[in-house]
Amino acid sequence: MNSIAIIRKKKKSSWISCQSITANLEQMYRIAFPDSKIRIFHTDTSMNQYETGQVANEIFDYHPEKIVFIDHHPHPGFLLKSLDLLYDENRPEFYFHVYGDFTLKPSDWLEVEHILQKAQTTFFCASERQVKLISSFINSDDDNKKSIHYLPFPVNNDVFYFDSTNREEIRKELGIGKDDFMFLYTGRLSIQKNVLQLISIFGFLQEYNISRKSHLIIAGGVDDIGIPYIGESGFPGSFFTTFSNVLENKILHKNSKYIQYAGNLENEKLREIYNAADCFISLSTHNDEDFGMSPAEAMCSGCPLLLSDWAGYASFETINKNACKLIPVDIQNKMILPIFGFAIKAMITTLKNSYNQEKRKQDAKHAANSLSIEKVAIKLREFHEKTPPHFDSFNTLLAKLHAAYISNKKAPFKGENGFSHLFKEIYSSYFNQEWQDEK
Repeated sequence: MNSIAIIRKKKKSSWISCQSITANLEQMYRIAFPDSKIRIFHTDTSMNQYETGQVANEIFDYHPEKIVFIDHHPHPGFLLKSLDLLYDENRPEFYFHVYGDFTLKPSDWLEVEHILQKAQTTFFCASERQVKLISSFINSDDDNKKSIHYLPFPVNNDVFYFDSTNREEIRKELGIGKDDFMFLYTGRLSIQKNVLQLISIFGFLQEYNISRKSHLIIAGGVDDIGIPYIGESGFPGSFFTTFSNVLENKILHKNSKYIQYAGNLENEKLREIYNAADCFISLSTHNDEDFGMSPAEAMCSGCPLLLSDWAGYASFETINKNACKLIPVDIQNKMILPIFGFAIKAMITTLKNSYNQEKRKQDAKHAANSLSIEKVAIKLREFHEKTPPHFDSFNTLLAKLHAAYISNKKAPFKGENGFSHLFKEIYSSYFNQEWQDEK
């Protein structure tokens, strides 16, 4: 292997998780291919056609054997169209690390279908359920199935690891007693992350749990994105206002004293708080929850997980079922929500667990064996050593999704109960099908 061109956004993403993902992916390629020439090429939504063409010319002159897209934005189509004008034969292989916004860009993917058909193409998906979702858009002969692979977004194990040094100090700063139980949520605070539902369920738990004093710590930046694909967009500052009112004991419950907002934390502080917590909990059903960097980083720090059984979260149970429990979700009140009774039962069961330092240490090692940059790099190299097939075509399901956006750009998935039949068809792989069939 001689040369690899890595394409990423020039400016940092506004989403902290995506900043970590792209940095880790770039480092992973350098570890996986130490003897190859690797060069980074930058694109950005602010670039015009001429500027994008200049980047394409630079890539063409570099003569890469592989072109790898590692960022979620801008869509690869802008650059692919410029590259297509330069190449005739001997095209490089294309590799796409797929993010959760794939379903939000059907027209962009369809526009470059003819370009992908000229090249050997591979899609890397961050979870097993995302593999199923992406596979549902691509004509499924045997070769195409081989071009879609499960490869989790890697975690920087130099940053997130087991370290109990400051556990007691952090808990003391938060006012959490030695025998108290600490639930922790980190990540974006938004409607689809179901943070308000988490607070409500925790408040109910406080009312009826008398066996052990528990706390809920919440950390992360606020996101007003709402649920735009069914036409429910948030106004600037609206979610923070609602969230603040909840914490000030104005809406959902009277147990706000056991809930703290720790703000938006840097990585070092995140590692410390993961090690201080007794359980990381997220009930997110976000449409782009293709993986989950927060639970991945928590897991690599040895923190047990309690997650919604939705999308990419399910893969964490596959990694270590003894360190991750899943809560069923369903469509309720025009939202996808964790089922209340199952969530309460899971939290009560989790409260019975005591802190075991040796188990936490071993769980962290187990997670790192699947998620660290070094370990994922080994899997990456194995995939790259195989000759990828030429891309065949997208199927009618992606065309139906494209038509839905044309019909109603601001709410392509809106239906009578909140979600259309098309949404349920496309995102069926993100639900636990066994549970759905049994209910």
